[in-house]
Amino acid sequence: MRTRTWMRGVSALQAADARIGGARPCWKEPAMRKRLLTMAATLVFTTCVFAASAFASGYTLTYEQNTASGGVVITGYEAQGEGDLGDLVIPATIDGQRVTAIGPEAFQSASGFNGTLVIEADGVAIGDYAFNNCWNLTGDLDLSKAASIGESAFYNCSSLDGGLVLPDSLSSIGQYAFSECRGLSGTLDLPDSLAVIGKGAFYECEGFTGALVLPTGLSAINEYTFYGCKGLSGDLEIPRGVATVYKHAFNTCSGFDGELVLPESLTFIGESAFAGCNHLHGQLNLPSGLTGIGAYAFQNCSGFTGDLDLAQCPSVSSIHMYAFYQCTGLNGTITFPHDLNSIGNFAFSKCSGLTGGLDFSETSLSQIGQEAFSGCTGLNGSLAFPANTLRGIGAKAFYNCPNLTGRISLPDTLATLGEYAFAKCSSFTGLDLRMAMNGEDLNQLQRGLFYDCAGLTGDVTIPSTIRTLRDGVFTGCTHLTGTLVIPNTVESVQGAPLEGSYFSTIVNNSAQTFDAASIVGSTGDYYADASGAKAETIAAGTYTRMSGTTPDPTPDPTPDSTPDPISIATATVIGVANKTFTGKALTQTPTVKVAGATLKLGTDYALSYKNNAKAGKATVTITGKGAYTGSISKTFTIAKAPNPLTVKGKTATAKAKKKTALKVSKVLAVSRAQGAKTYAKKSGNKKISINKTTGKVTIKKGLKKGTYKVKVTVKAAGNGNYKPGTKTVIFKIKLK
Repeated sequence: MRTRTWMRGVSALQAADARIGGARPCWKEPAMRKRLLTMAATLVFTTCVFAASAFASGYTLTYEQNTASGGVVITGYEAQGEGDLGDLVIPATIDGQRVTAIGPEAFQSASGFNGTLVIEADGVAIGDYAFNNCWNLTGDLDLSKAASIGESAFYNCSSLDGGLVLPDSLSSIGQYAFSECRGLSGTLDLPDSLAVIGKGAFYECEGFTGALVLPTGLSAINEYTFYGCKGLSGDLEIPRGVATVYKHAFNTCSGFDGELVLPESLTFIGESAFAGCNHLHGQLNLPSGLTGIGAYAFQNCSGFTGDLDLAQCPSVSSIHMYAFYQCTGLNGTITFPHDLNSIGNFAFSKCSGLTGGLDFSETSLSQIGQEAFSGCTGLNGSLAFPANTLRGIGAKAFYNCPNLTGRISLPDTLATLGEYAFAKCSSFTGLDLRMAMNGEDLNQLQRGLFYDCAGLTGDVTIPSTIRTLRDGVFTGCTHLTGTLVIPNTVESVQGAPLEGSYFSTIVNNSAQTFDAASIVGSTGDYYADASGAKAETIAAGTYTRMSGTTPDPTPDPTPDSTPDPISIATATVIGVANKTFTGKALTQTPTVKVAGATLKLGTDYALSYKNNAKAGKATVTITGKGAYTGSISKTFTIAKAPNPLTVKGKTATAKAKKKTALKVSKVLAVSRAQGAKTYAKKSGNKKISINKTTGKVTIKKGLKKGTYKVKVTVKAAGNGNYKPGTKTVIFKIKLK
C-alpha cells in the first residue's frame, strides 16, 4: 500500500525555494520510485506549491488507499515551517479521490493546530485517538458529516470552546471519545439514532448546559459516561429499555435540578451512578424490577424528598455501602423488601429527614453494616428485627438515632453486635436480651453498646452465651434502674462496663468483680451487699443500690373486671406503599399488628384517607374498632404520572422560492399533552425554523425544491398530576 502526502499550505520560504527547482511535491512516491520522477512531473508539483504560497506556514496530509471501502484514509500530517498551523481542514477529496476515513492516531497530540477543525469530507469515519490531545484546537466541533466516532477520538481537546454537532444517523460513540473536553459548551444534542454511548464518552465535559435528552434506543448507560457534567440541568429521564446504569454514569452531575425518572426496564443501578447529584429533587421512585443498588449509588443526593419505598423492589436483596448516604431531604418513611439480606456500611447514614420506624420483621435480613443508620435523627418509630435470620449488627449501626422508640429486642440468631451499636438512642424505653439467651454465637457485649440510652427502663438479664463485657456498655443509661443479672459464663471484663449505670440491684453470678465507685460516680449513692454493708467491689452475690431518699409507696391499682380497650396508636403498620397518579382515588391494603396480633379490617379497625386522588402526599388513617381504640396515620406519596404526550411527524407540502408559514398541525400531530407545550428544532435546513411557543413553521425564501427532514423536540411542561414529557420526532416538508 502506498503512502502519499497532500499539501494543505507551505511557508513563504518554501514557495521561494520552489522557484529554483527545490519545490516539495504535492504527493510523493515510496523511496524505490523517487529516482523515476521526470522533470515534467517536477514542474507539475511546483505549480501545486505556488498555488499554496500565500500560507505563512502549512502542512501536508499523509494518506493511504482505503482497500475496504475505496477512497483514501488520512494517516497523519507533516508540518511545513515552524509557525502555528491554524485551522485543521479535512478535505472532501485528495487528488480526486474521496476521503472516507481519518485513521487511528492520525493527529494525536498535534498541538500545532490552533484554529478550528473543519471536516469537509462527507461520511468520514473518525478512527480511535484520531485527534487525541489536540489541546490547541478551538471553536465549535462540527461532526455533522462524520459516519462514526472512535475511541478517545477527541480526548483532552480541552481548548474547544464552542458547541458540539453530531450527525443525525450516528449509531455509536466510542469510549472516552470527548473525555475532558471541558470547554465544549451549549446543549448536548444526542441523535436519537444512538444505540451505544461508550464509557467515559463525555467524562468531565462540564461546559455543556441545558437539558439532556437521552436517545430512546439505549439499553445501558455505560460507566463514567457523563461523570462530572456539572452544567447539565433539568430533569434526568432514563429512557425506557435501559436495563443498567453502570458505575459513576452521572456522578457529580450537580446541575440537574429536576426530577429523576427511572424506567420499569431498569434492573441495576451501579456504584456511584447518581452520587453527588444533589439538586435532583422530588420523589425517588425506584422501578419494581430493580435487583441491585450499588455502593454510593445515591450518595449526597440531598434533594430527594418523600418516602423511600424499597418494598416495591421485591428482588433487591442487598443495599450496598453508602447507597443513600446523606440523602438528607428524604422526609417520609422507609420500607424494605421481603428478600432483603444485607444492608451495607453507612447505607442510610445521616438521612436525618427519614421518619417513622424501622421494621425488618418481615424481611430475610442477616446483616446490618457499620453505621448503617447512624445520624438518622428523624426516625421516630419502633425498631423491629427479623426473628430467624439476623446474624450481625455492625458498630454504630443505629448510633445517634435519638427518636427511635419502643423496646430493643435482639433475636437469638445474633452472632455479632458491634460497639456503640445503639449509643445515643435516648428514646428507647426497654431492653430485651432474653431472646438472645438461646443463641450460641453472641459471646460479648461490645464497648459503649447502649451508651447514653437514657430512656431505657426495666430489668436486664445478660444472656448466658456472653463471655466478655467491654467498657461503657451501660454508661449513661440513667433510667435503667431495675435489676441487672450477670451470668456465670462471664469470664472477662474489659474496662468499666457498668460505669455510670443506675441499676437498683445487681445480681453477679460470675467470678468477675466490678468497681462499685465507678458505677455510682459522683451521685453519692453506694451499693450494699447482702448484709447491708457498703461494698467497694461488686463480687459474686446480690447488691442493692442505696441512696439518701426513699420514694413514697405507690398504691396498687384497683382491679377492673372489664378490660380496657387496646390502643392502636403504637401498632406496627406495613404494606403502605407509594402510588402513581391514575385519576382515581387510591387506596391501601396495610397489615396492622398490635402486640404481635394481626388485626382484621372492618372488625378491629377502619381505614380513611386524605388527599388520595391527586399527586402529592396522601394519608391513610387506621382507626380502632371493637376491642381497639385510638388511631394511627401513615403517609404515602402519589407520584406524578408520566406525561401522556403523543407526537407524530407529518409530511407537508409548500411552494419553493417564497416565504411560507405552516401551522403546527400541518407538520405535527400533537395530542394528550399535559401542561404548556414548547417546540425546539434539533436539526434540519437552516432556512426552516419553528416557533418555540406556537410550533408554527416558517420556510424562508430561496429554499430549493426537494424534500427536507426536520427533527423537532416537543415538550409538555406537566402539571400538578403529570410529569413533564418530551418527544422527539421528524417531520418532512416537500417543496414543489
